[in-house]
Amino acid sequence: MERGLLSSPDLAPHYDDVVWFYLYQDFTHSERDLAAERVALRFGISSWPQHLLVDPADLSILASTGRSLESFRASLVDVEVGDVAEPGLEELRRSDALAARIRAAEGTDLADEHLQHPDPTVRMRAAERLAADRPERLVERARALLAIEHDQLRILVCRTLGARGSEGFARTLESLLADPGESRNPNVVRISAARALGACGDARSLEPLAHHAATAGGFNALSLVSVDSIAAIHARLPASRERALALLVRSFPAPVDPDAEMPAAARERETRAALRIAAHIHGTLEALTGVERPFPEVWNARSRGAVVDSWR
Repeated sequence: MERGLLSSPDLAPHYDDVVWFYLYQDFTHSERDLAAERVALRFGISSWPQHLLVDPADLSILASTGRSLESFRASLVDVEVGDVAEPGLEELRRSDALAARIRAAEGTDLADEHLQHPDPTVRMRAAERLAADRPERLVERARALLAIEHDQLRILVCRTLGARGSEGFARTLESLLADPGESRNPNVVRISAARALGACGDARSLEPLAHHAATAGGFNALSLVSVDSIAAIHARLPASRERALALLVRSFPAPVDPDAEMPAAARERETRAALRIAAHIHGTLEALTGVERPFPEVWNARSRGAVVDSWR
């Protein structure tokens, strides 16, 4: 973005169309960094870079501009902002101050009281405090919290459910894995749900996990996490073991199509990626069964077929 959109001289005619604000986090947890983090939490920013148009009246997000001049211009079309009123700004200040108090407070009463606060920064600070000190309270309200389309909140709740091995959340986590809804980082939300299913899922969870194990790709951690969660369910639920093994065998990724038109470097990367996830599945099967099988140095249709046959 800095090398493309923001450095483009063609952006100059639009400099005065907006008020520019650069948000920087250094993750030192200094007062300045915590203030920047509260802004990131308010906008649900969990990956970088993000470029948003925000209404100064209430800090609602009007659009995500994308990373090109064309998408930025398109985002400006028909954008309307409200009047910046002092009462609205004062409410935002109060919420920001409450979020800071929750983080600094002794005990969890304040966090418990505001866990479902309408302000996303307050709600997130409350969830963080409860996850650290009273995770059972977070688990009690996990379904309602996972229904809120806020990336950091969902990731935290999934992590808490996974750490506690909380039963009864399999269908909720599967739904999140299938469709994170409105999200600035849907893949990480899916990864969080897949990881939690390793501790919370049941036999029905194996199929959706196997789908992502096979299709997410070797460059996507979702594929490896899904394999690991299938293995975790295999370990927890003896009745699921035969099905888990069969789905892992089915999850060996398809090789790169030899007839596909792509640059040689891209073909090599994709082939290495497929080999990487295949090797992880193969190693997982060996660990679960205690049986060793040969594994090829290259991944193509022939070698995939041989590996699959060896595990059947």
